[in-house]
Amino acid sequence: MRIDDSKALATIRAQGRDPLSFQSQLPCMSHWHASGASPSDDLIDSFIAYLDLGPTWIAAGPPIAPEGQEVGLLQQFFADTRRRRIKGLLFGAPPSLLNGLNDARVTHSALHLGEIPHWDLQHWGKSQERREFFSQVRRAERKSVSVREVSWKKADDTASAFRSQAESLFSHWVGSRPLPPLGFVATALPFYQCHQRRFFAAYVEKTLVAFAVASPVCARKGWFLENVIRRQGAPNGTVERLLAATFAILKKEGSTYATLGMVPLSVHGASNHSHGSPLWARTLFSFCRRHLEGLYHFQGLKRFKEKLAPDHWTPQYLLAPTPIGPLELAAVLKAFANGNLPRYTASAARRIGDGGGLRDFLTYSRTSRI
Repeated sequence: MRIDDSKALATIRAQGRDPLSFQSQLPCMSHWHASGASPSDDLIDSFIAYLDLGPTWIAAGPPIAPEGQEVGLLQQFFADTRRRRIKGLLFGAPPSLLNGLNDARVTHSALHLGEIPHWDLQHWGKSQERREFFSQVRRAERKSVSVREVSWKKADDTASAFRSQAESLFSHWVGSRPLPPLGFVATALPFYQCHQRRFFAAYVEKTLVAFAVASPVCARKGWFLENVIRRQGAPNGTVERLLAATFAILKKEGSTYATLGMVPLSVHGASNHSHGSPLWARTLFSFCRRHLEGLYHFQGLKRFKEKLAPDHWTPQYLLAPTPIGPLELAAVLKAFANGNLPRYTASAARRIGDGGGLRDFLTYSRTSRI
């Protein structure tokens, strides 16, 4: 079941407080709403976006609902999945949602997945903590890297110079990754619904060397920079230059919030244990951080975002109404593997072997032990 895009967008604009709210419109998503509403209703004030994997439904982020109604709507969602004999999960639950469930004495379990960095754009600027970041910005400036915003119409126009260069850059970027493209909320569709997004481009003369795509976080007057794509061989500091200029543009126009999305398996302080992630999961995730850096740059991604000195980090959890075990985690992996984990694993193995990824993987695995 899927709500009409215009009606879903109206709800997102009014209630979308989570960075994943715009992802509810991805083509792979279905929409669940309370039994009293119908997709044909003129106004739907709340819904849950989820990925239908048959025996498992995985909600993408918290319910998109009026503040204070999220817990009740989630309870109804889990009750409905139980009636259907379907396993219900929620990926990307913030602490506020878990605290609401605790306050309502709703039985649930949670597994720490990573953390999201947040920036208050009205306080964005140079600081001692961002010294390394702005040093890279100046380095790119000396290499004549310039940044400008590109209209969504040019991004949407397949005949425009920007779209042509951006598609070529994106294609090469996807092909250079150690892993095949991911699905679910990590689905990379930079030119999907261009009219709802914003595009920022970095150039050296007339050559596009990087671009960023920002999706709205409407109810927070903010933006989620979900795709930041860099050309191989671009001058050092290009991405820093792109992000610094993008943040400055958004700040100047009055936006108050920005994020670059979750860093998987990231740990800051003791917050990751506050909701009782089981020992088996903490052990597994620790192993992945140490030994799988060559496949997904967990630590590199974390270090890069730390250079921007986020104002704060928010833990993210996998949430379920029953205890979370390896089968629930496997369902999440299946979601990111575009619905077929064995096929994705085989494709990844071929990609690693054919593209030199095995060498990179072994190099990262060795250095992670030092």
